[in-house]
Amino acid sequence: MFEIRRVLTHVEDIFHEFGPAPAHPLRKGAIAAVMGAFIITFPHDRIRTILFFFIFIRVTFIPAAFLIGFWFLIQVLNVGSVASVRTGGVAYLAHVGGFLFGVVTARVFVNPNRIASRQTL
Repeated sequence: MFEIRRVLTHVEDIFHEFGPAPAHPLRKGAIAAVMGAFIITFPHDRIRTILFFFIFIRVTFIPAAFLIGFWFLIQVLNVGSVASVRTGGVAYLAHVGGFLFGVVTARVFVNPNRIASRQTL
């Protein structure tokens, strides 16, 4: 799945070999793709998180769908807020595109019987 992105990154390097160093937008979305695949593959998992509220610190488990969904929402909203800037939010778009790529690709390769068996636990 991620080998396709790796090959595309190398193709991009070939086209920009003699020009200025590119920002590599294909590489910016790689971790976002992993996060998207994680949501599809492990929809009921919880992530250990440190919460800071003024002087209070608490370690708690937050559902992965909520935490990663919140991160995705921030990325989508930030695309619009920096659209008028010179860079145009390329990193935010790469994160959104990588996340969607991970979701779609994981959907293709996921075994529905494994997810159904986890829901019954």
